[in-house]
Amino acid sequence: MIKMTQLVQAVAVALVLSDVGFAQDPSLKPLDTAASHVASVIDENLAQKPLPDPLPGGSGPGVGGGVVQSLPRPSDLPDSLFEQPYPNTPGFFRLDQPYFTLDPLLDPTQLPQPGWFAGGELQILKPHLLPGLRSPVQNSAQRANHTSTNVQLPSASLDWTVSPRVFAGYRLPSGFGEFMVAYRHLGTQGSGITPGQSGPLNLQSRFAFDILDLDYSSRELTLGSNCNMKWTFGLRSLFLFFDSAANQPMSQASAGNGIFQARDYNNLYGIGPHAALELTRRIGDTNFSLLGWVDVAGTFDSANQGFATQSTMRGPTGRPLFGQTKAFGHQAAPMINGRVGLSWQPAPSSGTRLFLGYQYEVIYDLDRVPNISPTIYAAPSLGQFWDQGIVLQMTFQY
Repeated sequence: MIKMTQLVQAVAVALVLSDVGFAQDPSLKPLDTAASHVASVIDENLAQKPLPDPLPGGSGPGVGGGVVQSLPRPSDLPDSLFEQPYPNTPGFFRLDQPYFTLDPLLDPTQLPQPGWFAGGELQILKPHLLPGLRSPVQNSAQRANHTSTNVQLPSASLDWTVSPRVFAGYRLPSGFGEFMVAYRHLGTQGSGITPGQSGPLNLQSRFAFDILDLDYSSRELTLGSNCNMKWTFGLRSLFLFFDSAANQPMSQASAGNGIFQARDYNNLYGIGPHAALELTRRIGDTNFSLLGWVDVAGTFDSANQGFATQSTMRGPTGRPLFGQTKAFGHQAAPMINGRVGLSWQPAPSSGTRLFLGYQYEVIYDLDRVPNISPTIYAAPSLGQFWDQGIVLQMTFQY
């Protein structure tokens, strides 16, 4: 019982020692011998393991003293949100500043500066089409006689055309490149005369495509002040259509195979990777540069082809017999576009640029569809398109 009383007294003494104001109270009574011994043991333990001293006054982490303030923490954090931020020093990363900043090494003055840009170009081109479409077609009378008409029409000479292209994007600072979206349209048609089995045929042809590019570009910064290289990689969507129709008088067709009208068409949509490389070389101290550009893409297409005929033979209703064959399939259409010419900028760092040059473009395998008909076998179709002409491009930065 006495030991329990002494233990309670020892705890009370420890509480008294933790309160300085209460320890200075003169009304305290002297402790007995056992309590004094326990207090001395506590004092010795505290003396062997003292608490960390507060840091000296001044600015920097840990100001204000105390155990929490003296714990290790990152040096880039201020003591308080109300204090002034620390000055920048080598190796110091500011958390409260923008991530993308102008850098003299990554944003040299001889290159266009970051910001929004847009532009457009006009391509004055002479297009050419090698259709390659072919398929046997049967009407009801031919199906009963197990005969067919092979539809394989050439393309009439296509007219000169103007192909517009518009683009817009944003150029990032710190050498992070630029993002751009571009749209291009080309449409043309032509007419002519082509030989037929029973005489000449009037031929009408049409061709059109739309191209949409979503790209990312970056520049090479180690080629010197007079040379520049920019590479581009992205995604391309292609929408393409062409057809041909041949007509002849019914009297002329009756003397031949009996077909007075034939038509074929190809309608495809594709998407695939797109890449480009641009090289420029500044001419002396002038604002003119030589520019070379190559653009390649490969779209994976879904093609829809059709072939139709009109016969001089008439059906039960008195109308000319009509025959039709359709084909569906998938294919890959490689594309390549190259241009060379002269560009001009008001200043090396200006985002405004004018370009005038020559362009040559090819699209391969426009209509390679192996399954022409489930009942009639035919070799796969194969076509090609190419154009060449003059390109005028204008780019503005704002």
